[in-house]
Amino acid sequence: MRELLIYRNILKDKVIKKINKSELDRKKLFDSAALLIKEGINRNYSGNILKNYIYDLMKKDENIFTVSADTGKEESNIHKLTIKDIQSIKDYISKTTETFEKAGVSLIFENNNKNSTSNLYFEIMEEKDICKIVNNLIKYHSENGAGSFIESGSFKWKNKEFYPIENPDFITFDQIVGYEYQKSVIIQNSEALAKGKKANNILLTGARGTGKSSCVKATSAMFSPLGLKILEITREQIADLGEIMEKLSKSGRKFIIFIDDISFESFETGYKQIKSIIDGGIEKKPENVV
Repeated sequence: MRELLIYRNILKDKVIKKINKSELDRKKLFDSAALLIKEGINRNYSGNILKNYIYDLMKKDENIFTVSADTGKEESNIHKLTIKDIQSIKDYISKTTETFEKAGVSLIFENNNKNSTSNLYFEIMEEKDICKIVNNLIKYHSENGAGSFIESGSFKWKNKEFYPIENPDFITFDQIVGYEYQKSVIIQNSEALAKGKKANNILLTGARGTGKSSCVKATSAMFSPLGLKILEITREQIADLGEIMEKLSKSGRKFIIFIDDISFESFETGYKQIKSIIDGGIEKKPENVV
């Protein structure tokens, strides 16, 4: 698997690195097996845990193939290299599983838990025809995104990276009493953005408890199935807006950047950063972000 070109990030993973270093060392082989088994238990895997683990890495990997599929710009040369990579990965899984079995370590887990790992990506990867796998992966990433954005509908910005919000506050518009005009505007605008049409920036004002933040949460719940993502940033992170916009512009997803509590003291100048981005400078604001 060392010859990977598209999915090369997999080789940097701590578990895979440990497995690859254990080829000629029996003790290291058991160390890597213990680490892999621990991951399998934590992630509730069923079946071949090495296969599950690698497929998980592939699913979340941001590379030239997944990004081009996400944005609808896939190329035939990348397509061919991806076919080669996937064949190498499947061969690696087969040979490495056999190596562990010869050492007396079974990587096959029986998991009767209904919540065990089973999803469309894994079904795609189990197809025997590699060309069909790649075509199905193009469709998968075009519908679900690539990299960190594939896991969730809502994110936060931390340490210059996007992190999925593990337990989002799920609210529907039906739960928000009153605020009818504002809700209709937000829904229409968000739907336009999700469908690739022109959408506006929105500023919600009003007293505490009127439903401003709740409407943003409800927007995430309603439009996440259409690929719309919510990114929450703090007032202190407004200075990072330029960098954030640049990163988001490279994704095929649509994004709402949510800044809660946007009040400023008279001596603060953070609002100028927002004004500059909204008004537009030399660089055009990404069409997939409001």
